[in-house]
Amino acid sequence: MVITYLFQKFHIKMVPFKKLNFKHQLSFDNSFIKELKIRYGDEKNNLFYGIEYWLLNNNYYFDQVKKKLPIIDKNFTLYFMNITSKTILPHTDSGQKTVINFYFNTNNCITQFYSINPFAVQSSVKWQQRNDGQVFTSGITPSYEFTAQLGDVYILDVSTPHSVVCDTCYPPRSALCFGTNLYTFTELCEIINEY
Repeated sequence: MVITYLFQKFHIKMVPFKKLNFKHQLSFDNSFIKELKIRYGDEKNNLFYGIEYWLLNNNYYFDQVKKKLPIIDKNFTLYFMNITSKTILPHTDSGQKTVINFYFNTNNCITQFYSINPFAVQSSVKWQQRNDGQVFTSGITPSYEFTAQLGDVYILDVSTPHSVVCDTCYPPRSALCFGTNLYTFTELCEIINEY
């Protein structure tokens, strides 16, 4: 309680991600893709550069993941994430507080988190199609980062500004994402620690 108060009082963020202590053995099957949910980025020469979220058409991945993480239920939305850009700008996610990512191809991308500087002029904009997420252009400072590898599973606080930086655009960085607006990062970590 006291530690949480001090973090809030002095605008210090706890580490906004946690690597789980197991590797997943899933492989991705393109036949499970139902439809494109949303994408952010640009098209150049008939190729898309940005981030895409695809809805899936059956419960196979829910059933497989639930065996390891029983918390996964109707309070989570499942997407297949595909990143085909060298840089995804600092942003907060729309419609979810916390995500559990099961990484496939990682392309040695760095996920960089940021602290909001309370003493700087903060500049952020809403992305088209985003309802509560923001893109940050100033007023943030790099803090924690990680580089996921094939099979890694991470819990992410996506209400904290974060970006993705890759060496190359292709092959795309990809992951299964179980997102929730019900649990905060801290709550979800505490629940999963009990398994």
